[in-house]
Amino acid sequence: MKRNREIIVEVKGIITDEMRREYHHILADAIVAKYGVEIAKQILEKLKNVNLELCGDLPKL
Repeated sequence: MKRNREIIVEVKGIITDEMRREYHHILADAIVAKYGVEIAKQILEKLKNVNLELCGDLPKL
């Protein structure tokens, strides 16, 4: 049986570039630890594509 999990992160305040990078590194490390390098690459590529679709029209800061 396939389980779908949703992760919701609520941030109150300003997200700095350093915080964003640290979060991405922690997420990537957790995915690699759970699924291995090859599957993690596929998952992270899918997440990157979803992020581009959702934020593609937003101006770069």
